[in-house]
Amino acid sequence: MEMPTETALEAIDMAHQYKLKVIFDPGGINTGEDYSKFLSEKIFLIKPNKHETTMLTCIHVVDKKSAQQAGDIFLSQ
Repeated sequence: MEMPTETALEAIDMAHQYKLKVIFDPGGINTGEDYSKFLSEKIFLIKPNKHETTMLTCIHVVDKKSAQQAGDIFLSQ
């Protein structure tokens, strides 16, 4: 996610127009920004690390149970 938010959202829209699968790597996201609009997009695969997962879901991943809770949030959106 080392690009402006609006650019990334436009790229997702273009991928959908051409029926391409979207893979979202949130690496480089900034603390304090709202990334919820990405989670409402149709994303085939999201590849966050622990820090990015916490920023996107507000779940601190410390064990298998908290990882499952964060995963459930990703899948529900």
